[in-house]
Amino acid sequence: MVEGSGGTIVRLPCTGSEGLIIGPGGSRVRRLASDTKARINIEQVSDIASECLIQGTPEAVAMAADLVRELMETEVFYGDNDPAPRGGAGGRGGQQRGGDGWFDDSRYYDERGGRD
Repeated sequence: MVEGSGGTIVRLPCTGSEGLIIGPGGSRVRRLASDTKARINIEQVSDIASECLIQGTPEAVAMAADLVRELMETEVFYGDNDPAPRGGAGGRGGQQRGGDGWFDDSRYYDERGGRD
């Protein structure tokens, strides 16, 4: 975590998880940003690597970074058997097919005092 005049900045390696973080039409990254009050961007740092850049107050950045890490960990878990957690799930209301059932985005927000 880096702190400066622009607030706190965290860079998380996210190569291969960009679509998961962004979500269908950018809905997930907008919701993460709105719920945590952090600014979240995906930056390509080389031809083969990406980072998730999170900026804001220390509290907002910590919350957003935790949520992004949890999303990526979940994707790795499900990704071994079913690639569905990447990208959108069509008209299923934020739920995606995981390896052993439905994967519901809302649990990332409900437990942390988000809008839902």
